[in-house]
Amino acid sequence: MSVFPLRSDARRPRRRRGAFLAALAVSTVVLAACTGGGGGDGDAGESTGPAGSADAVIDTEAVLRVGSAYIISSLDPGAGTSGSDQQLLYFLYDRLTTFDPETGEVLPNLATSWEFSDDGTEFRMQIAEGVTFHDGTPLDAQAVVDSLTHYKELGVQLDLAPVQSMEAVSPTEVVLRLDRPYSSLPSLLGDRAGMIVSPTAVETLGDGFASAPVGAGPYRFVSQVPGSSLTLERNPDYWKGEPQLAGVTVTFYSDETARLAAARSGQLDVTTVLALPDVEAARDIAGMSVVETPSVRFGQLFLNSAIPPFDDRNVRLALNHAMDRQAYVDAVTEGLGSIAFGPFPPSSVFFNSEDAFPYDPEKAKELLAESGTPSIQVTCQTFNAAGNDVTAPLLVAQAKAVGIDMSLDVRDTATSIANMASGQEPCLFSQWGGRPDPAMSLTQLYSTSGTYNYGQAKHGRIDELIAIVDSTFDQDERAAAIRDVVGELTVEAPHVPLYFNPLFDLVGDRVVGWEPNFQGKVDFSGVALAK
Repeated sequence: MSVFPLRSDARRPRRRRGAFLAALAVSTVVLAACTGGGGGDGDAGESTGPAGSADAVIDTEAVLRVGSAYIISSLDPGAGTSGSDQQLLYFLYDRLTTFDPETGEVLPNLATSWEFSDDGTEFRMQIAEGVTFHDGTPLDAQAVVDSLTHYKELGVQLDLAPVQSMEAVSPTEVVLRLDRPYSSLPSLLGDRAGMIVSPTAVETLGDGFASAPVGAGPYRFVSQVPGSSLTLERNPDYWKGEPQLAGVTVTFYSDETARLAAARSGQLDVTTVLALPDVEAARDIAGMSVVETPSVRFGQLFLNSAIPPFDDRNVRLALNHAMDRQAYVDAVTEGLGSIAFGPFPPSSVFFNSEDAFPYDPEKAKELLAESGTPSIQVTCQTFNAAGNDVTAPLLVAQAKAVGIDMSLDVRDTATSIANMASGQEPCLFSQWGGRPDPAMSLTQLYSTSGTYNYGQAKHGRIDELIAIVDSTFDQDERAAAIRDVVGELTVEAPHVPLYFNPLFDLVGDRVVGWEPNFQGKVDFSGVALAK
C-alpha cells in the first residue's frame, strides 16, 4: 500500500499513487505560461511591492477588498458549477488535501495522510485532530463522511461517482470504498469535493445552507447580497493559526469599466482576472501592479451532444472546422493567448491534438451536408464577462458562414450555466479553468458522468479510455493514457475549444503573500495587507 506522510521530507510512498498527478498537471500549466505572447513564466510567478516581502509590517485590522468579474454560483461547494467559485470558497472551507502552488504536488491538509489498497479500490484517510467548524461543531471523521455524502447527494458534481460507500472507522480515520481504481482521488479532494461543510449547519439549514454557509476555513461568513457582494470575517479559532486579516469584502462587477474605475480610485486591493483589453491601462494605476498568473484556462463552446443539432457528430465537427481560431487569439486575447484544439496546449506532456480542426469552411459545409441538415438554427447560452463581447460576434459570423444560423442568449453567469445544466439547451460559450489533476478535466468535460458534459452523452471510446487513466498509477503510463483520451476528442469533437487565455490580476502594493498557483486560481485565503 502507498502512504502519503504529513511532511514532504518524510518517507515517500512506494508507488507514488497520487503525488505525481498534480506534478503532471503543473507541467501543462508552467509550460503553457511560456507559450504565446504572455511574457513567459518569469513574470507569471512574480509579485511586486510588499506582496513578496517577508519583512512587511502586517495590518491585522485591515479588510481585504476584492473586485470580481464573476458572480459566485453557490457558496455550497457541492452545488456550484462555475470554475471561478474556488477562489472565494477557499476563504470559507478547508480542504482534505491541498497542493504545492509551484510544483502542484498533492499535500496533506485536513487529511494528514492517506493510502490506497493494493488493488486501488479502498482509500483510507487520517483526519487532523482538534479542528472545529465556524459553528463549533467538531470536524472529525464522521463530519468528513457527512460532508462527502452531502456532496454526492446533491448530484451536481459527479467526481465522487466511483465512491460506493464511506465509513468513519474511528474519530480520526475515514475509509472510502470504490467500485474501481481511481487514481485522481487525492487530487480532487483538494478541490470542491474536499471542501468540508458543517454537518450541523447542513442539517439545520437544509436547502438554505448556501445562504449561510459554515465551513472550517480561515474566514467566516457574515452576509451576502446575491449578485452584488460577499462579506467575511476572521475565524479566530482557525486550526492553522489566526488569519492576518480582520475580514474580506468581495464586490461583484458586471461592468469592467466600473471595476477598473473602482481600482483606480483606491476602492479595491485586488482585482481578479482583468479583461485583456484593460491590461495596459491597468499598469498605469498608482499603488497597484499587474501580475500574470499561469493558467491553462481556455475559451470554448460547450455542446450538448444529447440533443439536436449537436447529437450528430458531423455537425459538431463542422462547427469545429468553421472556427478561425487565430481570429479569436488576435481579437479576444489581444494576441497574448494561443490556439486551442483541445484541453492541453502543445507544450503539455498530454498534448495530442496537433491541427485537429484546421479552419476549413468548405469542409464544414460538406460535413453539414453529410449530416442531412445543411442549414441549422441554434441559440447558445452565454453571459457578460471579460472577452465575451468580442467572442460573441466572431462565433455568430463564423458559424453563419458555413450555414449555421447561431444566436446568443446573454444572461448573468449563474443563469446561463444553470440553463445549460438543465440539459435542455444545446450550447454555452464559457471558459474552462485548471483542475488539480488533468484527469479531472477529462472526466468532468467529456465522460458520461461529467458535470460539464451537458446531457451526459456518450462520445465514442472516451469513457473506456478515461477508465484506463483512472486505473493507472505509473507516471509515464498515465500520461500516455491521457494522450489517448485527447486523441479520441479530436475524433468525437464533444465541444469546440477555441483559445487559451492568459490571466492577469491587479494587485495592490500593500498586498502580502500573493501566490499564484498552477491552476490559475489564486488561493488568497492566506493573503494579508501591510500597514
